[in-house]
Amino acid sequence: MRTFLPTPLISCLAAGLVLQNSTPALAQGQPAQQPGVIYTQPQQQPGVVYTQPTAQQPAPQPAPTAAPSQEDGEEHKKEIRKANNVVFVELGGNGLVYSINYERVFGDSDFSLRGGFSFISVGASGGSGSSNASLITLPVLGNYYVGGRDHKLQLGGGLTFMYASVSSGGGTSLASVSGFVPAPTLALGYRYLPARGGFTFFIGFTPFIIPGGSKVLFPWAGMSFGGAF
Repeated sequence: MRTFLPTPLISCLAAGLVLQNSTPALAQGQPAQQPGVIYTQPQQQPGVVYTQPTAQQPAPQPAPTAAPSQEDGEEHKKEIRKANNVVFVELGGNGLVYSINYERVFGDSDFSLRGGFSFISVGASGGSGSSNASLITLPVLGNYYVGGRDHKLQLGGGLTFMYASVSSGGGTSLASVSGFVPAPTLALGYRYLPARGGFTFFIGFTPFIIPGGSKVLFPWAGMSFGGAF
């Protein structure tokens, strides 16, 4: 015997079954399934481990490094020059014939102050007469250096204090002449001045300026060698 149910009753029963099946899914936080739509679960292969995708973590950023301050740069610069004292012998140059000199370099300021000394005495005699001449020079210069740490262009200027005396005589007669002259002088040339100390060298143009003379500029040259410490 076949029983025929009314169509509205069949619709109510179907809606009740769908509601009953969707209630657990809603309780578990899953999306509700739509009536009339068939949902299938993906089949897993045996022996394969399935993992849930995780959000990709951003790569760690390196910590920012602080830029060197101006004070750090100045402190590093001050540490460059270790040898500020220089002793050298100059041939020719600002001492005229020769001079023994001491120079002080003021840190890394590229400025220095130099002082020197020389003494020469010569004599001659013939027959009943004799003559003697002596010369004392004191070169004092300030220098400014341009260039790298060890190889520099030297620009210097100052005064060379000269004292000269000449005496001659024969028999009972004696004549003598002496004089003191501060002569302006320059120093332009190449200077090897190692910052860490050691051998130092100079060669260049060292003219004198003679005030009131026929030659205002007296050309001269010189070279020096010594040690920095």
